[in-house]
Amino acid sequence: MTLKKHVIDTMKEWQMKIGRFDSDLRLYYPKGSLCDYLNLDREMENEALAQAVKQYFAEEAEVLGEIHIEPGQARFCILVGKEGCAYVEQNVPEPEFLTKFLEALKSQKMSKVCECFEIYGQKYGTKVCRESEKDDGGTLFYFEDENVDPYRYCVDENEFGITYHRFTKSDYENT
Repeated sequence: MTLKKHVIDTMKEWQMKIGRFDSDLRLYYPKGSLCDYLNLDREMENEALAQAVKQYFAEEAEVLGEIHIEPGQARFCILVGKEGCAYVEQNVPEPEFLTKFLEALKSQKMSKVCECFEIYGQKYGTKVCRESEKDDGGTLFYFEDENVDPYRYCVDENEFGITYHRFTKSDYENT
């Protein structure tokens, strides 16, 4: 997965959950994740990494407009302006699986979440992988065929309801 795809997918996910953005959007990435996306040494200096990320977006994701990078010690902020938010809202369709998954979450029933994954697994002829999370962090769901959906969904049910976190495979493995 590319950094551009992850940024756009995350923006679309947030737009689907909370609606239209009338301002800039800040996405935070661990330094190691950015290095992995760009195939760079994880030990490189923060300023050099910030420059590499800025150059990457200028060359690979010009549709998002000007991107600002704010380096931190452990994580970096990628600031996408109004132009980029509008582009994603107007040009990136809502992913079918994510739409159904978010609907299943609204039910606040783990059985509906499981059913959603099973329906898509059957529809696309792929196995649904389901594992208990380490340290009682809920249940991990993903599709064996990453072409159906490339993300890992960590779904937790507790007294406050059902929540989830979505990771790339490599980010999940590095958590």
